[in-house]
Amino acid sequence: MRWFWNQSCDPDKASKPILDPGDRTHAIDAASAEILRLVDLRHAEAQAVAATHAAARPKGAGPVGRILGWLNKSSGFPRTMYTGSDASLTGGGQDRPNATGISPVLSGSQQSILQWFNKAAYVPNAAGTWGNVGRNTLIGPGLTNLDFSVVKNNYIRKISESFNVQFRAELFNILNHANFNVPSLGDGNTNVLNGDGTVNGSAGLLSQTTTDPREIQFALKVIW
Repeated sequence: MRWFWNQSCDPDKASKPILDPGDRTHAIDAASAEILRLVDLRHAEAQAVAATHAAARPKGAGPVGRILGWLNKSSGFPRTMYTGSDASLTGGGQDRPNATGISPVLSGSQQSILQWFNKAAYVPNAAGTWGNVGRNTLIGPGLTNLDFSVVKNNYIRKISESFNVQFRAELFNILNHANFNVPSLGDGNTNVLNGDGTVNGSAGLLSQTTTDPREIQFALKVIW
């Protein structure tokens, strides 16, 4: 079993020339530059389980049977909220909204694939301002994935001591757990508001997955 805690921040964005105002919390405020990076993954856990069956087998041969399981779990990646407008009059089109003081985090019973965060937490930024919501403050869904493998060796001594017909069954995402990406548009950014300041109806909708559905494959391998 492995588990780690991590925090990845950008300490230098505000010290760079103002070329991409959407890439910093406040382009002229160096104190606000300590912000999460897109690759920030706060928690991650990996577990592996293996079991073998060593019944009668030729000398020096591998186990007759083997079962393997891999479990991976992690928290979500951060993304930035955008308004989809240019109220800042910078021409960048990457304004962020203002916070209303309402938490964007919904309780477990309220959170769903139709509404991942509370849209009432955001309002349009005022004309000539950047918006005060920080960069990469929306944390997306986490990941849970369990893979499973079964291997059965069938030694046929009538042919030779080492002749083996191996059967394999491999199941990926055996729980068929849907792992969703952050609610996003095609460019990977999240527009909580439309260009006219109205709430984006699809904001908060989880429509993209990060892993495939359950996959099962079987194989026969002849070893001699």
